[in-house]
Amino acid sequence: MELGGEQRLGRDGGDVGRFDESPGELCMASIARSVGYSSPYAFTAAFRRHHGEPPGAWRQRESQRAKETQPSGHHTH
Repeated sequence: MELGGEQRLGRDGGDVGRFDESPGELCMASIARSVGYSSPYAFTAAFRRHHGEPPGAWRQRESQRAKETQPSGHHTH
């Protein structure tokens, strides 16, 4: 078990949230290493414990939420 790992995840999903705009750019192993986990399995397990869902589901939900809250580009005067 990674010590202090869940503290690194935080409310925002750790580094998973940083990659919403290009979801395929980094693999889970790269994201896990970037937040201090030695394996993607340890990261995924800690993420699931902390957020109640796996990183991919969280990313998909947050990406959809961001799309829904972005301005549509239509301006009304």
